[in-house]
Amino acid sequence: MFGTRDLFIKGEKINQVAERRLDSYAKEAKELLRLTVQSNLEQERVIQIYIDFLEKKLQEDSQIFYLRRIYQQAKQVSQIIAYIWRWIDDATNPKQEIAKQLKKYFAHPTKENTNVGGNLENLFAANPREDNLEQNADEANLLREVFPNYNEDQNLIFPIFNKFERGEEVSGLGYLLTVDINSYQGNLSDTSINHPYLFIHTIPFPPRPQLSDATVTPDELKDWIENKIPGKYYADNLYIPTTST
Repeated sequence: MFGTRDLFIKGEKINQVAERRLDSYAKEAKELLRLTVQSNLEQERVIQIYIDFLEKKLQEDSQIFYLRRIYQQAKQVSQIIAYIWRWIDDATNPKQEIAKQLKKYFAHPTKENTNVGGNLENLFAANPREDNLEQNADEANLLREVFPNYNEDQNLIFPIFNKFERGEEVSGLGYLLTVDINSYQGNLSDTSINHPYLFIHTIPFPPRPQLSDATVTPDELKDWIENKIPGKYYADNLYIPTTST
């Protein structure tokens, strides 16, 4: 369908459009509230007017916000991979163990007796913002290490994939996760005859190049891991994988 590097180039513009739409919604909603209050309508009628207004706006702009969700999801997966690359060989830092644990999900996305990509889905299903988790608690702790500002930064999406995207809400619909060890660029592709109802998300997890100025440096990886700039959805360094989520 499309490669994510090409798509993300448009990401900042999409983010700006979405922010303008949200500002516009707030102004329109405020004016709508003023008019409905002045009209002395019953509370239930006012609520229904609001619901109709929001449904109309969401329908009009669902594509914009869907694209922004894809961009943000992909950024977070890319940052997880950057975290693995940055710390996997640093025996002097306790983050090495976190990186080793995270690597297992990408190196072995499917475990025995699970759905294709089921092991990787466990990581993407975790929600570090929730306490006392009955499922995916270990994965949530790992994500807390990668995204220490998980509570403060509301741009972060958790779980990275929701139940519908993971195919749990409507059986047979959602994403099929695959990992490509031969590419630095992910891909979102159409359904196939083998999986007629699942969009195929290919996440790149190539061997890390030797860290150097000729490829990617530890500082560049660190800067990308810590990047919180809204609308900045892909790393400037082309050796840092651009993921498809």
